[in-house]
Amino acid sequence: MDDNVKNPVCLGVDIGGTKTKIAYFDQGELTEVAHFPTSQDPRKQLDLLVSYIEKAELPGTLHGIGIGCPGPLDPQNGIILSPPNLPRWENFHLRDELAERIGVHVRVENDANVGALGEAMHGTGRDFRNVFYMTISTGTGTGIVIDRKIYNSTVGTAGEIWAFDPALFQGKQGERNLTDLTSGTGMVDEAVRRIQAGCETSLKAEGLSTPDLERAAGSDPLADALREDALTHLSATLVFVLTLLAPDIIVLGGGLCADPEWLVDPLVERVRRQLPLDCLKNIPIQRAELWNSAVLYGAVEMRPCGRDECLKNCMKEEK
Repeated sequence: MDDNVKNPVCLGVDIGGTKTKIAYFDQGELTEVAHFPTSQDPRKQLDLLVSYIEKAELPGTLHGIGIGCPGPLDPQNGIILSPPNLPRWENFHLRDELAERIGVHVRVENDANVGALGEAMHGTGRDFRNVFYMTISTGTGTGIVIDRKIYNSTVGTAGEIWAFDPALFQGKQGERNLTDLTSGTGMVDEAVRRIQAGCETSLKAEGLSTPDLERAAGSDPLADALREDALTHLSATLVFVLTLLAPDIIVLGGGLCADPEWLVDPLVERVRRQLPLDCLKNIPIQRAELWNSAVLYGAVEMRPCGRDECLKNCMKEEK
């Protein structure tokens, strides 16, 4: 690859559990190249990526590819480890395989980290240098951005709060992690378990979804109890994060944050009330702006070519 090419373009790839999207910046605007179903077979997925990338009509020469992918993964070596929603991808060397096929630098990161970078650079956190991002959707994920760069530590797991057991705050050892207790999937699974155990509720176990829980808020005791449990665990987690890290801002994204009245507003109020230091109460906690596009924005911003001048040429910097 020629490092002196003119008009270098960095592609961003968002590999989700069901859908993959590819995009790049053109004069500061995110332009989508393709979107297609994510294959459970990593080899087929690799072939699809190569095909769409090679056919893409870009405004310059492809110079690097940034990828946000479900974890856990090894960002240092670009290896997908054992994502629960892509079980056949275990130990797949995505970075090296794609780089060999395309011939450009490739960087692979956990999708929550990449979404954090997207929000930090182009979304709610764009006016702040240090951003803590939490997405609450089918799963609960987090990412840390320090000085406009992803922080993931030498082992690549910084900010993986989803795996934390909130029962440890009470000196206990539970059997469920933060995702089990606060995500849409976790709340629905717990609702079904309680319904089958005879809990008083108007909700039906069959076909139950997160929107059903949201609609039942205020009128159904089970829906209210599950939301209260989630608020308890999320508020304790964010109080811990604020006390430990004191980021410039906390950004909340994901489907469960779409309706501020259902989760975000009561969560922010509770966190403010529980903070141990008054100075921390001035740190803003706000909803995300980019939503489903956050990972794409962040993937392009990962600077996969390893050279700052790449992005300076790739996009028009926002003032």
